[in-house]
Amino acid sequence: MASNPYETLHVGQEFDNLKDDAWHKVTNAIAAKEHSYKVQTSNKSVWIIVCSAKKEYNCNFAIRVTGNEAGAKLVTLHPHTCPASVHKNWKVLNSKKFIGGHQEVSIASDSKIKPKAIQNIERLSWANPIS
Repeated sequence: MASNPYETLHVGQEFDNLKDDAWHKVTNAIAAKEHSYKVQTSNKSVWIIVCSAKKEYNCNFAIRVTGNEAGAKLVTLHPHTCPASVHKNWKVLNSKKFIGGHQEVSIASDSKIKPKAIQNIERLSWANPIS
C-alpha cells in the first residue's frame, strides 16, 4: 500500500462534526495536493469519497469519515493510484462552501469586499485560481 500523501490527515483523526469541519479539512488537504474526489455516500452518519476516475483507472483512493452528535472520525484513508491528469478542473474548488470556508474572516471583517479581492486571496493563499 502507498504511503499517505496528505500530511494533515490520518486514520483515527477526529473532527468537530461531519458536515463542516471534516468536509473542510479533508477537502483542503486533497486540494492542496491538486487531487480531487467524488462523493460515494453522504448522510448524517457517514461520508465516503472515492476517486473521480475510479472506474477508468481502477484507482483505490477512498476516504471514509463516520460521525454522530459527538463529532466525526476518519476511519479509512487510501491514497490515489491514478494519473494526475484525472484531477484537472475539479468543480468543488469553485464551490461557495469551499471558498466561503477560506474567506469567512475576510468577508466578516469587510462585508463590501470585492470579488476580485477574494479571487486574489484564493489564488495567492490557496493556489486556487477561481473564475
